[in-house]
Amino acid sequence: MSATREDLAAVRAALARAPALRDAMQRYLDAVDRTGAPKKRYTFPAPSTDLQALLVKFLGPAYCAVGEGRIVARLAELNAARSAQGLCPFEDLLYQAFDRRPLNRVARRRAVQERALATLEGWLAQDEQPAVGRAFLEEQKRLAEAGRGELVEEDDERFSQVRRDFGLVLAAVRLTCQEGEPLRLSHLGRLVAGSTKAFRAGTSLLNRLADLLYGYDPGIRVAVDQEGPEGGETRRNHVLEQTRLLRDGASDHFLVFGSLVYRRQGRTFTWIADHAGLGEPIRLTWQQWKGAAAIAAPSLVTIIENETSFLDSLPSVDPARELVVCCAGQAGWGLIRFLKGLAGEGRRFRHWGDLDRSGILILNSLARRTGLPLEPWRMAPDDVARLAHLGQPLPAPERTRIAALLEREPRLAWDTLAALLAHGVWIEQENWPDDGRPGPSGKLA
Repeated sequence: MSATREDLAAVRAALARAPALRDAMQRYLDAVDRTGAPKKRYTFPAPSTDLQALLVKFLGPAYCAVGEGRIVARLAELNAARSAQGLCPFEDLLYQAFDRRPLNRVARRRAVQERALATLEGWLAQDEQPAVGRAFLEEQKRLAEAGRGELVEEDDERFSQVRRDFGLVLAAVRLTCQEGEPLRLSHLGRLVAGSTKAFRAGTSLLNRLADLLYGYDPGIRVAVDQEGPEGGETRRNHVLEQTRLLRDGASDHFLVFGSLVYRRQGRTFTWIADHAGLGEPIRLTWQQWKGAAAIAAPSLVTIIENETSFLDSLPSVDPARELVVCCAGQAGWGLIRFLKGLAGEGRRFRHWGDLDRSGILILNSLARRTGLPLEPWRMAPDDVARLAHLGQPLPAPERTRIAALLEREPRLAWDTLAALLAHGVWIEQENWPDDGRPGPSGKLA
């Protein structure tokens, strides 16, 4: 209902004369917008007597009760009186005076919620959604049904941004979960967003992707949680290590030493064995091994965590009996595929790493990711006891992390973890004494 010219002019003049009164009426309309309905009673904060006087004069003494620091307005009575005079409701008068349009936030919120649900249901209807992406979408749908979640966003521009980000991350999840070769983050960004920079380290999209995988892939979550309670960037890095994604600049090659001969694209390659005959390791890239099959390889494969220990061990290795590779910490995707390709024919696999929590977690991660019956080597409780005098004291936070791990289901070398805790030390792999390769925990072969 439109206000009369005289009524509207009088209200606009009163509001123009008193900024405090104008602000109070704007706040009242904000409250009406939030609920989508006029108030029968409304309490106007009025800390000063001047504002109290303005409100009483503006609303009418018959409809106001003065309290300490406030005015309680009986607006239902005011509107009834205005209706009897053939005037528009008080709220309509204010909207017109401010040139505002009524906003029913309840209806708006409902529309926003329905928009979010429709978006999520559209993604859920896509057959190519992997289980990880589907679990994420189901959780987002439950949130939206409760009126929560990032997609339940009233700001249209913000909603469009969140919808775009979700769509890109879901597409990235599909590519990440596919079997295949290692995929660099630059190529992931190009395939998903048309930009090699979209999923660079530290970007919001890569962070969203890592957080989604951690939250909704049980296997990844278990593996990452074993690394300790770290969050943020450290946890996200551990997440990406469990996938086929390869950071730009990350190594896709690894050191190899031994009499390995392989066949690829109809050609036989002996160069690894040739260099081993000269006592030299080689650096094998994934591109060189891609599609290859071993036709001659030693019956024992030893994986060594650190490059220094790898290089130091070579003079005592018989390359005809043993193939030695360096994983350089957490193994990259190319090395994982390489090791899987060597499985079979009764071949044994063993791993030697640091005698600390990280070294034992790397051992378990390698066993899980390759699916190989990996044996710990030089990583037994006896080794801890023998080399404890060469170790460094375990910091208190590290003791807590090890104790927490030991409460979980036992895994490879869990007894060694207990020994580290009992002796209160951690021992770098490079401290292994130069007294022959077999060591106290096992023979060479």
